[in-house]
Amino acid sequence: MKPIRALFWKEYRQQILLVAAIFLLGILLQLSAFMSSWFSNTTPQFWTIGMFATALYAAGASSILFAREHDEKTFGFLRGLPVTGAAVFLGKIAWLLISVAVLAIFMGIESGFWAAISGTSDSGASVFGVMSVAVVEALCWGLFWSVRVQRQLTALLATFFSASFAAYFMAVLWNRNFGGGNQDIIVAYAGGAPFRLILCAVIGTCAVVQGRKWLYRPMTPPIPKTLTPAQTAAATKRLLAPPKYGAMRNLLWLSYRQSRSAFAALGAMFVLLIVSLINIYYLHWVNSIDAQFELFLLLMLGTAVGLIFCCSTFYRDQQYNAASMLANIGVAPSKIWWSRILVFGGAYLIYTIPLLILFGTFAAMVSKSNTVYFQWGGTDSSIYLTMIVTLLFAIFCFGQMISLFVRSIILGIIAAAGLSLAVGLLWTMIVNYMFGPFGIVWAVLPILIACLIASRIRTADWMRGRNSWAGWYKPVSALIVPTLLILFAIPFVRVFSVPIIQFGYYPDPSFLNFGNIDENQKSMNKHYSLAEREPTVEHVKDYILAEQKAIIYPQFSSRYFYFSPRFVSRFANSQYATTETIKEMIRFLEDYAKKRPPFQERLTRQYEIEYRDAFYGTMPNEKGKTVRKPLWYRYGLFWEKYRIMRRLNYEFQIESQWIEEIDRLVNDNEGNFRQIKNKELGNRQRVMNEYREYLQTHRNSVLLSYVWQFDLNVMYHNEVRFRSQMISLALQAYYMEHGELPETLDVLEGSYLEKLPTAPVTGKPFEYVPHPDTESKTATITVYEEHSPKERRGVPYLRIPPLDESQNFYRPHFVESIEHLSFVKK
Repeated sequence: MKPIRALFWKEYRQQILLVAAIFLLGILLQLSAFMSSWFSNTTPQFWTIGMFATALYAAGASSILFAREHDEKTFGFLRGLPVTGAAVFLGKIAWLLISVAVLAIFMGIESGFWAAISGTSDSGASVFGVMSVAVVEALCWGLFWSVRVQRQLTALLATFFSASFAAYFMAVLWNRNFGGGNQDIIVAYAGGAPFRLILCAVIGTCAVVQGRKWLYRPMTPPIPKTLTPAQTAAATKRLLAPPKYGAMRNLLWLSYRQSRSAFAALGAMFVLLIVSLINIYYLHWVNSIDAQFELFLLLMLGTAVGLIFCCSTFYRDQQYNAASMLANIGVAPSKIWWSRILVFGGAYLIYTIPLLILFGTFAAMVSKSNTVYFQWGGTDSSIYLTMIVTLLFAIFCFGQMISLFVRSIILGIIAAAGLSLAVGLLWTMIVNYMFGPFGIVWAVLPILIACLIASRIRTADWMRGRNSWAGWYKPVSALIVPTLLILFAIPFVRVFSVPIIQFGYYPDPSFLNFGNIDENQKSMNKHYSLAEREPTVEHVKDYILAEQKAIIYPQFSSRYFYFSPRFVSRFANSQYATTETIKEMIRFLEDYAKKRPPFQERLTRQYEIEYRDAFYGTMPNEKGKTVRKPLWYRYGLFWEKYRIMRRLNYEFQIESQWIEEIDRLVNDNEGNFRQIKNKELGNRQRVMNEYREYLQTHRNSVLLSYVWQFDLNVMYHNEVRFRSQMISLALQAYYMEHGELPETLDVLEGSYLEKLPTAPVTGKPFEYVPHPDTESKTATITVYEEHSPKERRGVPYLRIPPLDESQNFYRPHFVESIEHLSFVKK
């Protein structure tokens, strides 16, 4: 037992950092899923990511379990120890199985945490059955190659390729024989689990048999080549002689020659990507769930191969001590660094071309239901491709840097993957929402360029094996300084990226008293309740005046913007409606139309409320009560407060211009509906494109949203309702006095209406049909109701004329049916 325990702890010391790195990588992946717009509450993403991280560790740890001893020249030391091959095998296997189980438990706890805070129905029970088979496959194939290959990188690549293709082959085999050939690939993977486990049993048995014999298996010792003194002198002369074709060319060739296996793997994957492109574009690969999943696996495999390749940039120099040899013969560090960067960077750049096209194709496949094709351009595709390009660039930058800082290729790959994910996806996503695509240029790319600078600074000390503090602070500073500068610049960019403009009006509501907001809101609710319970003339008038007061005076916290006809309609159909009370209501509405605040005043009122809320760190909740914003927002992101106030100033000045035009158009019939509508749509698009507020907690803002409260269509229809309702009330009063409806609306002017209202915008009279044909259809249209209008036949109605008959532009066949009036005969 003692040899087994000793080997167990040996593996623990060698691989504990790998376990921690995989765990952190899983957390980053789950954080990305949580913050991503692709997150779905019905898809088991968090548990899938947790089990994927476990399978990834199982593949990496098992593939290097034995191959590492050859790579690190400790195989001979193990053979010299007084232990059996079975003891070595059991010690290594014990660590491998226990570490996989512990990582699975911790990833399960962490996945449950993410599922809980996201409110998803994600359950681990539906994932373990499928993903646990993947863990077994990773263990079996990793052990199979680890005992046969003497290089960690080769074993790792062979494990990924063989496990992926074997699982896919077995899933397809099951689907054709038992799945009917029409199952989704995910269902085929789950259904083919017995086939996959049978293959794992065979592969695992071979791995165990070879693993027990691994330590003392027969090996053919290399025959040393005997050189004569003349040959030795000639070899020394060739070594010390300058390169025939130049030092730089020789270094470029050396970079390729000592990493031929990495270039071979990249070339094989490149051919596979090209074949996939041909398959998609020339064989018309249909857009199905199977095709999406297969392409997703291909992209993940291609990205992983690229990551491994980039992490091999300086790895062979460390493994073969080539850097020390070159330093001893006086090769400049700059030449060594440039030779590796040019060779690996050039190959990786060519490799990413088909990979980028396939990423774009995958984005099109997810969003389209027809034949696969890719559309360049568009907001969504540009953001998606920007993130992918940044991720691929981050893979190279972090990979080449890590290969200088970390000697273990496996740890280097995991570290580079975690950093690339954090910067390439997570950070890019946040920056894009805060600053747009241009923000990536100054908030992401400097970090990646700093990685290249850090590796260049580190090259000289790395060649000479200097690991003191003096050899580390410069490259570390090259990374920390731009990162701190970017974090320091974010608050200032957030605040001052909003321009300051002045069009003549700048109220300063920051010192307004908001202590009695809740009391004023209670007063509004009281008038609302009275008008709801008893729709008398007095109660309806009090409520309408309270609405007007809330719009004009900033001491109120109301967000009402339009006159609501609801209570007028309730009054007209109630027992309180008599000829006198209806005339009184008409006179009140006519007087209200003269004194009501314009849209500009309502916009100003909204601006003052929101500015005050931003200044004091308050916000209305779902019940309309004023509450404080979260502590993390008020103190952790304090600059957001000043950005919001600047944005409120800016949006208020911009919207004031076209709100005044709407006032003149709707109320005074001055202006062009089409031009103002186009200006409104352009303003909405500007708000949507220029300001992506990912961290915005000013959720109930009107000025910072798509200004739907100031929609011209809504304002127009609301004014139509207001004016047509006065005509309807006058018709009702006329009917109560004469027992029938008038033939024209002109008779209402003077006796019932001070002046007959006309349609807004056009100034044309309302169309009035007192005796429609019983076969003709009219519709009772309520602007703010969501249900479809009910059809009516033979009902008297009012209708507004179209805005532009010549161009058939905006013909809202708005019909005000007067069927609902109490005294109209049915």
